Amino acid sequence: MTIQERLKNLEYLNQNYVPAKLINEIVELCASGCPVELIDQNCSLDIHFIIHRLINYSRRPGVEREVFEAIRKYYYNHLKINENKCLVISDTHIGRLMPHESEIPLLAGINENEKGLMNAYQFALDNNIHTVLHAGDLIEGQSNKKAKRYLFTTDQKNYLNRVYPNIEGIRTLLLYGNHDINSVHNDRICGKIIENCPQIELIGASYSYVNFNGNIIKLSHPVDNYKYENIYLNNDLELAGHSHMSAINEPLRKMKLPALGSTLEGDRGFIELIDEENEYLLKEYDDNASYRRELTIKKGNHVI
Repeated sequence: MTIQERLKNLEYLNQNYVPAKLINEIVELCASGCPVELIDQNCSLDIHFIIHRLINYSRRPGVEREVFEAIRKYYYNHLKINENKCLVISDTHIGRLMPHESEIPLLAGINENEKGLMNAYQFALDNNIHTVLHAGDLIEGQSNKKAKRYLFTTDQKNYLNRVYPNIEGIRTLLLYGNHDINSVHNDRICGKIIENCPQIELIGASYSYVNFNGNIIKLSHPVDNYKYENIYLNNDLELAGHSHMSAINEPLRKMKLPALGSTLEGDRGFIELIDEENEYLLKEYDDNASYRRELTIKKGNHVI
């Protein structure tokens, strides 16, 4: 087959959710000389999610190291943040209702749950921040049977498409969390959760890395029963979703993130991450964008 025919085959494999064959085909394409950029430009699949999985499978025997070096280089160059600050959010749980809400605005307006999200992006706009890192649980999905929410993930997806901030000059790098991946697997909508949200780029599931001013930042979010061979990189800082509690572990250079979506217990808010000379400054704000506190973590000098 020609390169173009093989690229079309990738589309078929993606639509029918055949990840193992999809990965093998991308590896073979790259090994035959097809640039990763060409795959990215010509296929309407979640290439960043696939690239992330490829990196994690890069220690498989029989696979040329040069192929994965090319993929890794493309991945981290694309996910490079060239500024000294970004915004970090997590656990937005879009589509979930606050306990006192009784109606879901299907056609207009937004739920109270999403007002913190709007405040966070307004903060980014007001403070000249151009990248938002989302550490998982974008939507509520079907994980919590007791939660008040849209009944179907497709409705949550449509609501997401309508309300998620789309501000020129601000991009969002998204890590799938457990609520998202359950929707991917159980509701069979795969990466199509964000197919109509060009402002959001999917960069992985459970954990991923970004290039923040040349340093390795890890995003993490536990996902049950989502296991594959992992390749872990030493990182300067880990930003962890899922707990809904704001806490810092200085020896591990790890911060557990507050939730920005509905939560009965825990903290609601977001983080402004600032790269300083020898340390990271983490400024925490509540969901109304009011300053709460600031913390620092010394750099570990793990660079890309």
